[in-house]
Amino acid sequence: MSKTEDGKSTHQSIKSLEDAVESFIADMEDRLAAMEKNSSRWSSLSASLTPLTKLKAALASHTGRAPNVPRKPYERTVSRSQHDRSVEERHESYGLLQINRVSGGRNLFGSSVQHQNYYVLQVVRGKRVTKEHGEHFWGDGSRLPIVEVAISPAQFVELITTQNIGSGVPCTIIGVEGVMMDPTPDDAGSEVKLIAEGFAERLEDAVSKLNMHDDQLSTMLDKKTFTKDDKEQIRAAVHAARRLMSETAPYIMSLMGEHTEKLMAKGRLEVESFIQLALTKAGIKSVRDNKGVLLLGSGDEPSTEEK
Repeated sequence: MSKTEDGKSTHQSIKSLEDAVESFIADMEDRLAAMEKNSSRWSSLSASLTPLTKLKAALASHTGRAPNVPRKPYERTVSRSQHDRSVEERHESYGLLQINRVSGGRNLFGSSVQHQNYYVLQVVRGKRVTKEHGEHFWGDGSRLPIVEVAISPAQFVELITTQNIGSGVPCTIIGVEGVMMDPTPDDAGSEVKLIAEGFAERLEDAVSKLNMHDDQLSTMLDKKTFTKDDKEQIRAAVHAARRLMSETAPYIMSLMGEHTEKLMAKGRLEVESFIQLALTKAGIKSVRDNKGVLLLGSGDEPSTEEK
């Protein structure tokens, strides 16, 4: 607060609420980016991501910078027939969620293998139809999912069993509002490929350092006489090479073992899901073939004496 020449008090200009919110969001994003590099502190701040995202969306909506999303106001239609009365309701918040099992080869984001069986999750706009005998929920007729994603059986299990953990489970976006996404590239960013690249880089670095020590030793051993400094350099080169092999090699093998075990666990889950699907299909077929009776076991019926 300041005073004018006639002694009257006046308020100094301050930032608008929009500017203040934008500054707060920018500061929080800078802090989160810095904390992300420190895994021990990142876990305590990762919970701020969802509220921050909602705040950014609210600000974008308030300032008119939000994406152009199709809107649908509330609609209510009443129709009558001789025997029934039907009320149909539509609103932009009404939606339907559906999960389907799909067969066919596909690469999935966050998975290192091609999947012959996976799940497709769809979110479509919905409507409610209420009649005298109850209510029903239907798609609004557009047949274009708001979003359509694919997940592997392992990702499906992880999605169900790991609520409120991490940033989410990887999924493959198939389409958004009828716009189809390109298929996931073959081998692009797969875990197996990235791990192999990491191991290759570590091994290449270790071999490069060993070659450097070997060159140093060869140069010094070519001398006819050795000074005290030469002897110290030889000891240092041998010690560095020994430490490199005693520390780096076990570490690389440990990482390889951890990732191999992880990949095997994922692979087992995918195989088990495939077997479970095959058994389920076989059971359904058996019930259909035997007119609703599921036969367990095999072999001839026991004779009268055996009974």
